[in-house]
Amino acid sequence: MKISKRKLRLIVEAYVKRHVLDRQGGAIRQELVDAPPRFERDFLQQVYSKFYNERQVELVNRQRAMEGLPGLADDDRKGFLNYTNKLDSNTLYNLQLQAYEEARNLMERYVNEQMQVNPKTRSDYPGQGTKLVDATRRSQLFFTDNDFKTSYPDPENIAFQDIQRVAMLDSDPLKGVAPGAIQYHPEIKGSPEEGGVAIDAYVDMMAAEADKKKEKTDPSQGESVVNTSIGTLKRPKNFIPDPKFVSVSIDEYKDEEYDDRDTFS
Repeated sequence: MKISKRKLRLIVEAYVKRHVLDRQGGAIRQELVDAPPRFERDFLQQVYSKFYNERQVELVNRQRAMEGLPGLADDDRKGFLNYTNKLDSNTLYNLQLQAYEEARNLMERYVNEQMQVNPKTRSDYPGQGTKLVDATRRSQLFFTDNDFKTSYPDPENIAFQDIQRVAMLDSDPLKGVAPGAIQYHPEIKGSPEEGGVAIDAYVDMMAAEADKKKEKTDPSQGESVVNTSIGTLKRPKNFIPDPKFVSVSIDEYKDEEYDDRDTFS
């Protein structure tokens, strides 16, 4: 399914806080940028659900091994439910809690790596690429109430398999590879201009203005469009036409032999 840029802007609500090294002065400054489509909430929910379900099956198979039972395949949903339905409530809760904690660590690592490989969301921080890093300057993905339509007074009541729980509950800074990579920016009572929705709207506005400016000033966009028999061409501002040039469709030669050895040798 293809999504237009206009509709895409409506579903991509999250924003990213990153830390960028000032190439002139050497200082690191904070910057808020619009989150790319890869960080759209529904897509990340699918990734997180996959991590969570795999961790559940892995934990169940550990218990089955101790009981002398064969392991279950990841897609054996019936076998998984038949086994977990026989567990007492405390055992099942502890299994789900451990699956959540392991899946959360995998999810935070995934999001952190995706932000770091994208030049628009990556952060510059001391110790990058080593084991001694300044984790307080990693990029962070922030969700807002635009992303989460259900309100939970107590985030502990959010289902383990819901990525909203990952965003709303604080992570353990001593666990995982990139704890805190996924955050939630709530609304602030009495100061709506400081809440997540207002900040997200500001980031969207800045991104839209940057796109508009790029369309006007980027030479690669071209000054005009020229329709030819072989398609549409963008003509740059400094284009000087060759009066001897004639455009010919390649289809006119489809019945003739063509020797391309000199062209591609």
